[in-house]
Parts: sequence; C-alpha cells; structure tokens
Amino acid sequence: MTGGQYSPLTPTNSKATTAPFGTVDRAFDVTELAKGAGATFVARATTYHTPTLVDVITQGIQHEGFSIIEAITACPISYGRQNKMGAAPNMMKWQKDNGVMLAAYEKMSDEQKEGKFPIGVLYKKTAPEYTAEYEKVIARAQKGAK
Repeated sequence: MTGGQYSPLTPTNSKATTAPFGTVDRAFDVTELAKGAGATFVARATTYHTPTLVDVITQGIQHEGFSIIEAITACPISYGRQNKMGAAPNMMKWQKDNGVMLAAYEKMSDEQKEGKFPIGVLYKKTAPEYTAEYEKVIARAQKGAK
C-alpha cells in the first residue's frame, strides 16, 4: 500500500495522487521479478480468496528458501475512488471475478485471460537453502579447510 502514490505495480493508465492523469509506466509482475531473483516459492492470492491466501502464506513460511507471496488487496479510498472502481465491495467483486486459480488459468485462451490473473502457487522448486549452505562455508572456514 502506497498511500495513493503509484508504484511499479500500478496498472498502466491508472490514476493515483502522483499521477492524476494516469500512469504511463508499464506495470511489472512482481512474481516474475521474484523468480528472476532466485525465489524458489512464488504465490499470489487476493483478500477475496482468503482460504487460498492463508494457504499460500502458510506454505511460503514452511518452504525452505526464498519465498514471496503477492497479496492483492483493495484500496477503496485512494486507488478505488480515483479509478472509479466503486466502494470496497465492488473492489472485492473485482478480485473474485478476475483472480483465477492457476490450473484453470492455464486452460484459458489468451482472449479469456484478458484482464485476469492467476492465483495460487505459481512456482515452486527445491534448491539448497542459502543460510544452510552458508553455515557449511563457516564450518569449513573454522576448520581452516578450503
């Protein structure tokens, strides 16, 4: 939440206190950025899809490695009002209508995907956990081994 200012995640052409005539920047997908940065657990959910959000947060905490969970939330005061999205219930309905579980999203045509976004676990892989690997380096260094 930015307090009304636009961010790199704000959809193009959206209005914000710092972009009263609309943003021109292309929004980037934080989940793709996280994968590129080496995340081994990437998920997304909305506040409408509360059970899914709770589940992916739990999985992310339990995952050994770099985890990121994007939580899509409503901002009816600043973003919603400036972009004429209606009150909070309307924004929750938008989340319901546009957040699609990954398995169903992958079966959709490009035309059906327009305006929608996948939710759930988007990426998961097993890799050595950084701090565990670093502890091995410390142990070798303490023994004087190279």
